[in-house]
Amino acid sequence: MSEHPARALVFLLRGQSWRACGRAPMNGIIYIVGLVVVVLAILSFLGLR
Repeated sequence: MSEHPARALVFLLRGQSWRACGRAPMNGIIYIVGLVVVVLAILSFLGLR
């Protein structure tokens, strides 16, 4: 990974890989599911769920 780490992080946060594989819909679904899991983990940690 010769790119700047922050740039790779931006691609990951947008649900894309820096190596375009043509699997954008699947990456989007994985991104949404991961985001929901992270939000639920934070809420349970704070005792709000």
